[in-house]
Amino acid sequence: MRGDLGAVVKAILLDPEARPAMPMEIDGKIKEPIIRITQLWKAYNATSNSGRYPLVAAYILFGQGPLQSPSVFNFFSPFYAPPGEISNSGLVAPELGIATEYQNTFLTNYFFYQVFALNQTNDALQDDDVYIDFSEEMAIADDADALIDMVAEKLLGGQISATLRTEIGGMLALIPETDSAIRAAETIYFVVTSPEYAYQR
Repeated sequence: MRGDLGAVVKAILLDPEARPAMPMEIDGKIKEPIIRITQLWKAYNATSNSGRYPLVAAYILFGQGPLQSPSVFNFFSPFYAPPGEISNSGLVAPELGIATEYQNTFLTNYFFYQVFALNQTNDALQDDDVYIDFSEEMAIADDADALIDMVAEKLLGGQISATLRTEIGGMLALIPETDSAIRAAETIYFVVTSPEYAYQR
């Protein structure tokens, strides 16, 4: 029907070109840093006591931030191709244009701080601290498989590799089952710093 916007969106998203039957090697892209942190916030109902979500230092932490793009063309060129396999294949990876070692270190450190310090177990949160709530994970933290499944469902759409699952399981085996907060935080941290989380299919 002419003027049916819902039908247009459905046609785009269900087009064979958008959803190939067989996964291809070139499917997907790297998530922008700010998307990675907001995905974590959304999955774990992030909030702050003040109701504000300050991201004034976002550009330093993530290489980008709300309303901080240096030009109208976003934070990176749509034609950027990192040297090596991607460039040699005639492909592009725009988001990697800001994925420097410096920025990746900042992002990984921020994830550590967010998961282990800025969460609902911290009684010393400041008004503007944006904290996450993983109380659901803590409730089942004594069951390693259930814990991994829950975190994978929230952050990876339920698709977790056997390698990542094994690594998390090995780490959980070192933490007492009664230490639910650390078990939950470690599992979340393992996932958000994994290549699987950084990659959007």
